[in-house]
Amino acid sequence: MNQDLVSVIMPVFNSERFLKDAIESVLGQTYKNIELLIINDGSTDYTNEIISNFKSNKFVVYIDLNENVGVAEARNIGLRHAKGKYIAFIDSDDIWCANKLDIQLCQMKQKNLNYSFSYYELIDENKNLLKIVNKIPSRATYQSLIKRNYIPMLTVVVSSELIRNYRFNSVGHEDYALWLELFRTQNVRAEACGQVLAKYRVHDSSISANKIQSARWVWHLYREQEKMSFMSACINWMCYVWYGIKKHSY
Repeated sequence: MNQDLVSVIMPVFNSERFLKDAIESVLGQTYKNIELLIINDGSTDYTNEIISNFKSNKFVVYIDLNENVGVAEARNIGLRHAKGKYIAFIDSDDIWCANKLDIQLCQMKQKNLNYSFSYYELIDENKNLLKIVNKIPSRATYQSLIKRNYIPMLTVVVSSELIRNYRFNSVGHEDYALWLELFRTQNVRAEACGQVLAKYRVHDSSISANKIQSARWVWHLYREQEKMSFMSACINWMCYVWYGIKKHSY
């Protein structure tokens, strides 16, 4: 049976510590019709040497940027090069379960979805389990998403038709900003896959580690992108902070 191509976008910047795990988790998928777009965003450590071990793999598309353009633009470059019917995302410090794409694509086709996300684990630098995140809505809507970002990028599989005319902006929480814009402007048919299919690594340099900065970014996002009134922004921001505290209580 013919399988639809899935383009997996992985921006990389100075990721020598965890990169090998991330790449192997994509190339080890049970779903085989993939292209892994690795966008090296001007790394200065041993990232390029690690990637060189995978360049000969027929599933790998390597894009080497001459300078650091930031994670948002690196993802946009990946989107411009992607050829798949579906787009998936993973950062260079995260890990996928081997059956992730198989399960989510089956769900999307059976239910006529154009957007899928899943449960996931929080792990530490050594891959030890910190918490399973599974207390999330089964269906995603703009109204529920505005109160908290319960859709981390590494769990998403989205139809390329839905996302092709959108781009990531260089703002804090660029993924959350795009999801809000997409859900506000498009007919997104999104459901959670009720299984743990990915592992989000929490470490000193991860965004999740800086919760104060994260909260500031969300406030500016509500006010500047979503054009909320001060009162609406306050209410939704407090919800966001509360859910964030619960999420990272382990």
